[in-house]
Amino acid sequence: MFEELLLFNVADGDAARYLQEYDRLAAWVDSSLDLYKSELSRVLWPVFVQCYLGLVRRNATAEAHALMTRHGGRFRAGRHNEEVQELAAVAVPQHLATSRVSQAAAGARTHLGLTQFSLQLLLSFLHSARLTLALSIINEHIDFEVAEGAPSTAAQEGADAEEEAFASSQREAAPFNASELRLGILQGSVEDRYQTMRAAKAEAAATEVPEKDEDGKLLTKKARAALQRAAELAKAAQGEAANVDRIEPAVPLPPPPDGEAVLAIMAALDARQEVGPDALPSCAFFTFVNTAQSLNCAAFTPDSTHLIGGFADSTVRLYDLRRMGRDSGINGSVPNGTSVKKGGAARNGSAGSDSGSVTLLGHSGPVFGVDASADSQLLFSGSADGTVKVWGAEVGADLATLRGHLFPVWDVAACPGGAYLASASADRTARVWTTERTTALRLLAGHTADVEVVVWHPTCQYVATGSSDRTVRLWDINTGAPVRLFVGLRSTVTALAFSSDGKTLAVGCEDGGVSAWDVAGAGRLGTSQQHCAPVWTLAVSHGDGALLASGGGDNAVKLWSLAGGPGAGGGGVEVPGQQEPVPRLLHSYRTKATPVFHLHWSQRNLLQGTGVLTLPAPGRKQ
Repeated sequence: MFEELLLFNVADGDAARYLQEYDRLAAWVDSSLDLYKSELSRVLWPVFVQCYLGLVRRNATAEAHALMTRHGGRFRAGRHNEEVQELAAVAVPQHLATSRVSQAAAGARTHLGLTQFSLQLLLSFLHSARLTLALSIINEHIDFEVAEGAPSTAAQEGADAEEEAFASSQREAAPFNASELRLGILQGSVEDRYQTMRAAKAEAAATEVPEKDEDGKLLTKKARAALQRAAELAKAAQGEAANVDRIEPAVPLPPPPDGEAVLAIMAALDARQEVGPDALPSCAFFTFVNTAQSLNCAAFTPDSTHLIGGFADSTVRLYDLRRMGRDSGINGSVPNGTSVKKGGAARNGSAGSDSGSVTLLGHSGPVFGVDASADSQLLFSGSADGTVKVWGAEVGADLATLRGHLFPVWDVAACPGGAYLASASADRTARVWTTERTTALRLLAGHTADVEVVVWHPTCQYVATGSSDRTVRLWDINTGAPVRLFVGLRSTVTALAFSSDGKTLAVGCEDGGVSAWDVAGAGRLGTSQQHCAPVWTLAVSHGDGALLASGGGDNAVKLWSLAGGPGAGGGGVEVPGQQEPVPRLLHSYRTKATPVFHLHWSQRNLLQGTGVLTLPAPGRKQ
């Protein structure tokens, strides 16, 4: 019977037959016994794609729309959701040349595994029902791998499909992941200074053992010997922590701060609290009120003194958290109202206004991404108008407009070393800019869908981008070429964060998943599905980078342990013998009714968060 299938070929069919035969095939699969339905359902997706593209190719718009309306819903709840959305956008023959799904399906053959009896049932139905067009599509686009034994269950079906998809995507990503990376701590950076300072303190503690305890009593020789051993162990541990690779800057960077700026940085580092699984951090959460329909994005400045908001009315607002806490008596909430002085459009607002906020006007569309430079002197914003603006934090002025993107800018990220910024856009590209000029330095093109999020690597040599195409790419800004491709994600990438040493990448997705990846090997260390809504923000603690904080649309902040380190799971799967998963959930904090827009670790490892108070509709339970 299988030979009969291979000999059966129908070259063409009228538009109505595509719809009629797929209706009958889908109805037969849905009415099959549960024992065989799971396996037989595998045939529906590739046949659906070919039927839809065949109708579009014949310019049968009405029939293609009817097919999508009747049967597209069965694939939206599964792993083909985004492909269905892309397929629905293909409406006329001219779209076929630019559609990723249509190009992939043009000459592809899908490999499907079926048991012998399930395949016999399928062929028997197709022949008896005379579904010649469906037979032709299956003959041309599907290769069956016949297996002996009982049909697989729905759970086995999903697991096998996901494993095969992940293995296939890993093979496709292999050429991108072969190059060598420069990973470590940027020489002269804040983290480099912190590690040096800790090593000096450990050295001093190991050589100077106190003779008296805290109460002023003399210590015994045994107690002093114990303190000596403890100090030496701490020194050795600190030496190992400080013995990480120091990476010299691969791109021109501004000189490091000096004078009072250095003293302020060292004072903050001296007061830094080490956090980890056994020492959870304190958290300060700032809630925006009366802005549920207007606030699109938010970010804290690196010095943790200001909060930036991007709004749907095209404004950017800068809130002085010190003034708000001292003068206005506001406890953890950010009001919508701001004082705006009349004047130039870009100079409205006053740093000395009573509300402690500045409103920056200049965009002509909603603002979707905001960030601040490493010294907190410049603000950056990306908008639906396709531009990136550079603002002066102190003067409240529009300093420059960066043009180049063709569609809305979804995210902006400032380089931790200063002088550069990156932007992500709906035009499927990311761009690298410098504050010295208004044209882009690098165009990062390769994603097949919107680039949703962008983040800098700690060494300032690489930029990571996350996309709706369910991949993350790492780009070398010296060459503009991708040097890593992270695949196997289940949904749109919505948040990214690097560890302090740049060796681990945390990824948050629209389906609520949080995963950790080894940057050098492009392998997945582990994944967890603890959020029940999209993950909108990720942040890794300073110092050893032991804690990951995540927040999203489920009104929760979650803390994770990244202990275990990169390198495990370098082949792209979790390590079978690993003692603890990475990331490992430690604790959850829930807000009453506030989705979490942004999380940030201060230099002292205080966790800061912000979001919008979103009360449920009257009569609805939260």
